[in-house]
Amino acid sequence: ARIRALDALAQERGQTLAQMALAWALRDERVTSLLVGARTVEQLDNSLDALERRDFTDAELDRMVGELGTIISSVEAVQQAPIDGVEPMSHPMPIVNVTRPDVVRPSLTPEQAGLYQAVLDELVRELRESQGMGRRGLVLASLTRLKQICNHPAHYLGDGSPLLRRGQHRSGKVELLADILTTVADEGERALVFTQYAEFARMLQPWLTALLGAEVPVLDGAVPRAERDALVARFQSGGGAPVLVATVQSGGTGLNLTAANHVIHVDRWWNPAVENQATDRAFRIGQTRAVQVRKFVCAGTLEERIDGVIAAKRELSSMTVRTGEAWLTELNNDELYELVALRDEAVV
Repeated sequence: ARIRALDALAQERGQTLAQMALAWALRDERVTSLLVGARTVEQLDNSLDALERRDFTDAELDRMVGELGTIISSVEAVQQAPIDGVEPMSHPMPIVNVTRPDVVRPSLTPEQAGLYQAVLDELVRELRESQGMGRRGLVLASLTRLKQICNHPAHYLGDGSPLLRRGQHRSGKVELLADILTTVADEGERALVFTQYAEFARMLQPWLTALLGAEVPVLDGAVPRAERDALVARFQSGGGAPVLVATVQSGGTGLNLTAANHVIHVDRWWNPAVENQATDRAFRIGQTRAVQVRKFVCAGTLEERIDGVIAAKRELSSMTVRTGEAWLTELNNDELYELVALRDEAVV
């Protein structure tokens, strides 16, 4: 039963069984020295980070699945038996209750839909005369523009315009984000908000600060190490705003953000390994609460269809771990048009 439970949990989290077993085992401080020889929380985090970055072959996966029962039995035995020189934990750390990640599908506003279609029309025209590296660059640049439009018109336009216009939301994602985060704050909980784009994180910061009545911190690659450590310590202590905004890349390694029990990906990296590593900041050692993970995917757009393809095809999901979004440039024109076309359901 425990193996089946971990199997389901691993698939929900997009991780291997062995990764989940080791992550769970490391939550009990009495077995850490037996498993990885670590003596500090930092060493344990580094061990998990190194494991998450590995690419496993099918043979390795089969072997690890076969060893999972032994790993779990060893952990259970250690939990029930004293170890010389180590005091048993009075309250052993349980497996974190991870709810199935929700793919949330906000609609586009009419402004977003108009910009999206304009970029599509330009892409169709330019693809007729593009080939080779020029075509690859065109496809990647167009995909970036479409993703920015799905985030917010001002993200794509880069014109410094406000997130709201005459009190009305210009982005379905931002409106949904506001609803979720105000509820999180009202319930006394805390959230991590991840985006692929540092500029979008900086756009969200002043607006969220005004919305929540406390300065919302932003963590990206430009934040110095000392400032980052102070920022994380304050968030972990429960001080300041109940929300931290971070780029997916900056959330990838060495962070413990277990004060949050909500994780929101407002845009998608389309690389399961990168997204999972960022999400895991809320699942580090010390997390005891249920963690709700939400992934925003705009309905009727390329976001929804790429998410569906990756979810349906494990081999494609594995490929994106290695190549990110580059595989999209290998699609022929008809396949690409089908992937990025704007559907009727995009705007409600």
